[in-house]
Amino acid sequence: MRRDQGLTLLELTIVVFILSALALTAVSLVDRTDHQCRYEDTQGRLLQMRRAVVGEPGAATLCGFVIDMGVLPGDVASLVAAPAGAETFGLKQPEFNASITLSAGLPKGWRGPYVALPPSGDLSTVRFRDGWGNVSRDAGGDPDTTLDAAHHGWNDLDPSATLFAITSFGADGATGDAGETDFDGDLSVAIAPGEWQVDLSGWSVELQNATASDATLFVALLVYENGGWTRHDTGAVAVIADATESSAFPADTLVPIGRHVLVVVDDGDKEPFGHSANQFTRQVAFPPRALPEVKLVIR
Repeated sequence: MRRDQGLTLLELTIVVFILSALALTAVSLVDRTDHQCRYEDTQGRLLQMRRAVVGEPGAATLCGFVIDMGVLPGDVASLVAAPAGAETFGLKQPEFNASITLSAGLPKGWRGPYVALPPSGDLSTVRFRDGWGNVSRDAGGDPDTTLDAAHHGWNDLDPSATLFAITSFGADGATGDAGETDFDGDLSVAIAPGEWQVDLSGWSVELQNATASDATLFVALLVYENGGWTRHDTGAVAVIADATESSAFPADTLVPIGRHVLVVVDDGDKEPFGHSANQFTRQVAFPPRALPEVKLVIR
């Protein structure tokens, strides 16, 4: 007698096991694909923030937060909305000292957002998060709205660190590389000192005296840094009529990359040479790891 066709309990168990294994594999693949997309998104956002801070490496045009503000950002929020007290972007007149302001204006000030953001009417509420949407947390691991407003889930930026770094805490949102998956480790991008500032130690500016009288001169470099002007002076040199001499900056003279103003100064009265007409000033650009050749002529 022919028995009815059907699955035995053992066969049914094997089928269920196979289907469960296939489902688990599919879920695992989908989950890994999702994490991979978030990982790549985070890498892209890290590179975007790096460009926002110091611009594109090797680009002909200098742009970015450092070029505009003269300092590194203190938090991620500074790349999204203007920091408290920051001057808006516009033409700023260099201040030689408390009583002398020059007419050689430089375009400076905050002109962000420096990163691409979703449409929003209020920059104070939008967040530029990593691919996992991490939020900033306090020491106990709980979400902290105050910290999040500043850091947007990334690390606490430290402009005073030897190596300026921006870090995502990965899929688990926790500091460190240990975790249950390959995506739990931190992802970082770093900006070395030589990428955001230039060392002028020993850099010389040629001074040509095209007047009929001998003069003792030096050069002042005026640098816009976070809303104010910093001055760096070379050593004074005697330049006889119709002659040229070089005047160098002292050791450990560090300035941010960007455009600054050079001024020829009369060492006798400590004022810009012929400052009433401001004819002996020049804007000069400092890209990373490069020092231009400059010759200033007084007439």
